[in-house]
Amino acid sequence: MFKKRKEFPPGTFISTPARILSIMQLCLAFSLLLWQASQPFMGDLFRVKSQLLLYKHTMGLENSSEKNQVSKEKLERNTHRFNQLPKAIRHKILAKFSRLQELLQTTFPQKLKSVWQIFAFKVSKYELLWIILSVLIPIFLLKRIEGAQHAVWLLPTLALLFLVDNQVNGKQNIPLDFYPSESEIIYSYLKEPLQSGISQQREQLKKGWELYLVKNWSHQEPSPESQKYEQQIEQGEFAFNVARLDKMPLPVYEFQAKVPFYIAICYVLWNLIFAYKVSKILNHKKNNNTLLTL
Repeated sequence: MFKKRKEFPPGTFISTPARILSIMQLCLAFSLLLWQASQPFMGDLFRVKSQLLLYKHTMGLENSSEKNQVSKEKLERNTHRFNQLPKAIRHKILAKFSRLQELLQTTFPQKLKSVWQIFAFKVSKYELLWIILSVLIPIFLLKRIEGAQHAVWLLPTLALLFLVDNQVNGKQNIPLDFYPSESEIIYSYLKEPLQSGISQQREQLKKGWELYLVKNWSHQEPSPESQKYEQQIEQGEFAFNVARLDKMPLPVYEFQAKVPFYIAICYVLWNLIFAYKVSKILNHKKNNNTLLTL
């Protein structure tokens, strides 16, 4: 009635904890592999469309997300402001906008070619080696291939090399000093301590950000009249966005981008834990088997 469970001789599989760790490592490797391979497809699409929204808003072009009357009036004012910009700045923004629209027309074969170029030239050599070995070593462990348990120590070594290389040579798309820090907003513009509630803090930081836009980008003192103050914010926001677009590169995913240090540390720690645990489990089992044979 019931199918008899197939029995395997002892030693066919590695221990369950080691199997779980190996499968987890495989999942991490394939996740990173798919993440990098997806950049010419979904990644680029998201980045291009996000930038297009900012360009359209700054240039005063209507977006599907801005359908109410207030938004349309603001876009009309932005159109007027954009037309008042110096010719060189307008042409530069328009050229980048046209390039973004071209990027949306990238064909599927071109994207496939980009995937090959990513792994051949763009991904860090340490990251690429880690992906390859993180696929091979767990498979070798699961298949009980001799030497695999010693090879696991290559993974934390590569992770550590990646951390050092990334933190020293990693790139950042936009200089961090372009944006004001939270402390600058609080102490230079808001000039009051943050309250305890999240919603109150949000309102305070929003107010500080608006003061920053008015003073730094519209070059005016905040008006006590609410309507004029809103206009000052709008002018400051427009000027800030123009400067932002000037500094913003085209949305090409930076494969050599600097990873936050805490993420890189977690990456190294996981590989250390994986190597240590797998080695310990397999060595313990090997010692037990040796004692049994004696």
